[in-house]
Amino acid sequence: MRININRLFEKGAHYLFALAIILECHSIWTVTKGLEWFNNFNILLLAVSLIFCMLFSSTKTTNLKKSTIIVTFITIYLLLFWLLDSYRTAYFIKQIIILIICIFYIILYGQSKSQNTFSKGTNSPFWICYEDIIVAIACISLFFWIFGSCLGYIQPTGHVWSTWSTSKDTYVASYYGLYFETQEWKSLFSLLKYRNTAIFTEAPMASLNFSVALLIDLFIRNKKNTRNLIILTVAIISTFSTTGYIVIILAYFAKLFFKKEQKTYRWIVKHLVVVITLIIGVGVIQSLINQKLGSISGSIRLDDFNAGFKAWTDHPMLGNGYGNGDAITHYISNFRRNNTGYSNSPMFILALGGIYLFFPFLFAAVKGISKMIKTKDWNSLSFYSLFLVLFTITLIPFNGLTYIVFCMMGNYARQQRTLTKYENQNMTCVSNLGGLK
Repeated sequence: MRININRLFEKGAHYLFALAIILECHSIWTVTKGLEWFNNFNILLLAVSLIFCMLFSSTKTTNLKKSTIIVTFITIYLLLFWLLDSYRTAYFIKQIIILIICIFYIILYGQSKSQNTFSKGTNSPFWICYEDIIVAIACISLFFWIFGSCLGYIQPTGHVWSTWSTSKDTYVASYYGLYFETQEWKSLFSLLKYRNTAIFTEAPMASLNFSVALLIDLFIRNKKNTRNLIILTVAIISTFSTTGYIVIILAYFAKLFFKKEQKTYRWIVKHLVVVITLIIGVGVIQSLINQKLGSISGSIRLDDFNAGFKAWTDHPMLGNGYGNGDAITHYISNFRRNNTGYSNSPMFILALGGIYLFFPFLFAAVKGISKMIKTKDWNSLSFYSLFLVLFTITLIPFNGLTYIVFCMMGNYARQQRTLTKYENQNMTCVSNLGGLK
């Protein structure tokens, strides 16, 4: 069997890029004491992997000029905000660099049906790489969560200091550096002492990544992988995240609802199942939301909306300054003074960056979603709509995964034109071959 070295390196580069995005999405190493260099290293990893993608690409890069024009415009737009911002943090410049890398990647490799390396089962190399890595992380985390955190058959091999908590540093147990017990769980069952947080800072962040991978398999990949769906569903359940549970219900319902059936009786049965599932799903979701809102965690989430909105109204156009979390903390309620963590991306962006910084997110989402509705691309609509749900109730405003998804939405129309052009070229080739017979 002949091995194509060039293609092997290209695949490796795409996987390396996806890995860097995952590690940057609130992995434990981003907040570990003694690893202050890790975030800078991860940015370098993103840049190097993008360069390798371009060097070993199996197809000619045709969008480099357009990518440069778009990146230049967005960079000027964001640098103008930085100049007007009284804080002018170096961290914001790092975010601009990450965003630039993500924009280049999406414009160059946002669709791949015309690229041989990842042509099977997906419309972008990033999604298949991201899901594969997250499934591997889910498998490892479930193993250590069951046999280590729950049953105690495996003992921690070390500890790290995490600076994720806003009140104090946390001593976190590590299992061979592959799984970390970052969040305890108070439950009625003595075995369930910890939530499955995998390699992330807390359970909601683990649930976020597991949920996105689940959505990819259901709505982005052309061919579902039942094994992956089972693993990811179980992994989400093990995080004990209400948000994750709601995403599971909505995702499977959307997949069932938009599933095409040709035969009449199947159509009737499907819609009966959809109605029954909808009734049960709404009941479960309402119960989960009521339970959440009745808990201290739910009250904090509601207070996040309130505090963020009040902070935004102080400076609606340019916000209170990137990095000025005190502007939001000033408005939080007294009952949660010991818990000043935030969980709402849209209001966080508005409070710190105002309408100016929020506009690119809004523009990309509206542009992409409207085009999906117009073209009746229900799978893409389901995926991006459910991500927006996650985005609204999880704090992920400024990281690579968010940039990738919003760039995908903003670039959706061009992706569809490219894929349509490629499919038409294939049909022409087939017709020409038929005429030669």
